[in-house]
Amino acid sequence: QYVNGKIVPAHIDEKKKAEAQQSITELRGLVGIIDIDAAEPGASIVIDGRERGLYPPEGVLRVGAGNHVVRVFKKGFNPFEGRVDVAGRGVARVEAKLTPLTESGTLEIVEKSGKELTVIVDQVEVGKTPFESALAIGSHVVLLKGDGNLGVPPTAAPIERDRTTRLELEAVPLDAKLRVEPTPAASLVSVDDVAIGRGTWEGRLPKGKH
Repeated sequence: QYVNGKIVPAHIDEKKKAEAQQSITELRGLVGIIDIDAAEPGASIVIDGRERGLYPPEGVLRVGAGNHVVRVFKKGFNPFEGRVDVAGRGVARVEAKLTPLTESGTLEIVEKSGKELTVIVDQVEVGKTPFESALAIGSHVVLLKGDGNLGVPPTAAPIERDRTTRLELEAVPLDAKLRVEPTPAASLVSVDDVAIGRGTWEGRLPKGKH
């Protein structure tokens, strides 16, 4: 700090300093690390519904102590999904080996008015509308995001072998935000009868009842 134009060391309250250090130590005890191994380079990493970059990650994947849902996704491969329990200050290793997609169907998505929106499939950004891609057989969840709050809420996309599923979706204002934190942490969450995944989910919806 400056006193009469001179730099003078600021007085540090030793008690407050000790309390701050104690708080930092306690917080560190509530945080652990997820170490993902054996995935395909460039695969997207999603933890508890939040994208955490690509594999291999640039930094450490820190999470709160407790149970978490890990998804790893890459085009041309079957997605990986697993649960992991992370201890405070601990490291939980996840072997997320992806297998090549040998049986698939095709998903086509268009926005009815021709708008270009971001396409998110199973919580991973995969492209823009109009969109077409091969996906693993089974049930998937699609949502679209545009400028501002414009978008399409979670929509079911069932994929059958060697068949094309075409979705014509209309973007609407998504004026409300919803966050679901289930207990147990890996419970399946559904919104408006659409199963959107296991674990915490956060997203936008049209205002009203759901």
